[in-house]
Amino acid sequence: MKRQLPSNIIFIMESLKHPFLPELIRELEAMGIIVCTTEKQGFKALTPGLNDYIVTDMKEGAEVARKNKTGYCAFVQDEPSKTEFWDAECIIQGFDEVDADFIVKMYERSKHIPWIILETPRTVVRELVIDDIDDMYDLYAEPGLSDFIPKLCESKDEEIEFEQMYIKSMYEFYGYGIWTVLDKETGKFIGRAGLANRDGFEDMEVGYMLSNKYQHKGIAAEVMEAIIAYAAKKFGCERLNAFIDDDNITSIRFAEKLGFKKTGMARIEDKFLGWYILKI
Repeated sequence: MKRQLPSNIIFIMESLKHPFLPELIRELEAMGIIVCTTEKQGFKALTPGLNDYIVTDMKEGAEVARKNKTGYCAFVQDEPSKTEFWDAECIIQGFDEVDADFIVKMYERSKHIPWIILETPRTVVRELVIDDIDDMYDLYAEPGLSDFIPKLCESKDEEIEFEQMYIKSMYEFYGYGIWTVLDKETGKFIGRAGLANRDGFEDMEVGYMLSNKYQHKGIAAEVMEAIIAYAAKKFGCERLNAFIDDDNITSIRFAEKLGFKKTGMARIEDKFLGWYILKI
């Protein structure tokens, strides 16, 4: 799946002499993005386009972004100056912390473009969009798939409102959540999978749901193994949780195949579920 890249990345900086910055610029250019750099004296002549993105450590750079309705992220080393960048997509405190993919993701966030989280040989995992909701209802209506999980809202309008809040509160705040799984060849919606928070538990929880038509082909394992590796690399996870009803034999066997081991029972809302832990 081809990403929508920014036309230009514009660095508006007090000084361009930062360690790791030249390497970041080379990475962006290798992606086919035009990189423009300007120090303090040259920014006034800039008129960024709507498909451009700004990286700046100057309040003037933020003002250029606001004036031209261009997204931006801020490079900030001093804590008090963060207040000048209240509407930035993110605050960068060192260029050693970011790579080209991160900058492009901030551009995508500014344009409300769903992130492509990862790809496997047969699937693409990306953030959910509202257009997925009809497919979600079809998925949840398949025999047996929603027997052990919360149902969608009866009203589609209520579900749309819920998912809009979910996108903002989970994806935009935490950078992860339950994502959409697509067939790489056809682009068809085939399921959901991802990472979640559970109140009262320190470690992230995994969730997965795959259309009956795509089961028994190794696709679920392919997706979940990639998500587990992503959780370890991206978030430093050393353990992951799965909470499964004792009657859900299919999910128990699948979790055990992935390496999860039952450690006891956990009270989840109004039920006691098997508590399975994967040590990565």
